[in-house]
Amino acid sequence: MRIRKLLLQVCVPLGLALASAGYAQAGPHVQEPEVAIRLAKVALAKYGLSGGDFTDEYAEIVQTQAGITITTDVIVWFRVKQCPTGRLVVHMTPEYFVEEIYSLRNCKLNGIPAY
Repeated sequence: MRIRKLLLQVCVPLGLALASAGYAQAGPHVQEPEVAIRLAKVALAKYGLSGGDFTDEYAEIVQTQAGITITTDVIVWFRVKQCPTGRLVVHMTPEYFVEEIYSLRNCKLNGIPAY
């Protein structure tokens, strides 16, 4: 009985900790770029951009390749009518939290940093 009780006291919390850690690190999967694009558009709405402004979109899911596949970054690229030569970039965490929004190549939009 003592061994069983000891195993329950150690294994159950350890299993719960490992399960929650694995879930937190898993992040989005390659088949979920649509979710990243939708959430990036929500973030860009506060800058006055809406559905008709976007002409092209691509979500890049950045993952490690060393043994275990873990998503490290999500980068969403947009072309918008207001910037025919540049791109808008929304850099996100694996859990889809926006870390940074910026524009590239002569794309200057009000309130968005341009690089």
